[in-house]
Amino acid sequence: MPYVLYHHIFQLSRATSSLVKLGYSEETLPLGRALISSTMNIMFIVGSENPEGWALRFWLQLGELEQRMLARESRLERFDRAVIERLAAEGAEAAEGAIAAHIRDGGIYPDKLVPLRARRPNPSTWHGLSDRGLAVSLGLLDWYETEYDYLSTVTHAQSIAVQASGQAIMRGETLVSGPHFRAPLLALTSSISAMKYSSLAIMKHYDLAARDAEFQAFNNSMTESINQYREDSGGNDGVRAVFGRLPEQQ
Repeated sequence: MPYVLYHHIFQLSRATSSLVKLGYSEETLPLGRALISSTMNIMFIVGSENPEGWALRFWLQLGELEQRMLARESRLERFDRAVIERLAAEGAEAAEGAIAAHIRDGGIYPDKLVPLRARRPNPSTWHGLSDRGLAVSLGLLDWYETEYDYLSTVTHAQSIAVQASGQAIMRGETLVSGPHFRAPLLALTSSISAMKYSSLAIMKHYDLAARDAEFQAFNNSMTESINQYREDSGGNDGVRAVFGRLPEQQ
């Protein structure tokens, strides 16, 4: 499962790069949220004391989704109730069988985690924590608050999602459908950070310490490129104009 998640992150990063090259940097931002979520999932699984058990719980959320969809169809009564009940029973039996097989092989199937000051796990997540709670447990609160939270507002189509277009209208400009080639910094930094953290997790999980020098060289190159873009594009000048200095200078 860690490898599958890593492949998913890699594909999302490639999609982000392709959309940025085509001129759709803002439209790719919801992928940034998916990148951060996927990265936190892989870090949680491989960083736990029971990666096999948590990987199974992550996979079995497919069954939970299926059960919710079947329950919905049962309420709507669009299909034969007996068929729906059979499908639900088969799905539950398959999940129980997977858990039983894992335990027979000596594995431990973990219970969902209970958030701090809560009485029960979060029913909407596979691990039991909120997205923020998961970030806190991984030591990634800063990443969550500076990027994930912002990307969530874009994904849920709050006003920030149309800010650039709205400001263009206010300036009397005509909106044109197609590429806009606006600043790609946020899309790229989210992608690069996700690749960094997920790669470190994969290297740890599969004992790839011998590849560390290769990884560090790649990571340093990307970091230097991003920092240079911030300077060349005027991004750093904008930060200095508003805050008086760059955060690195504090």
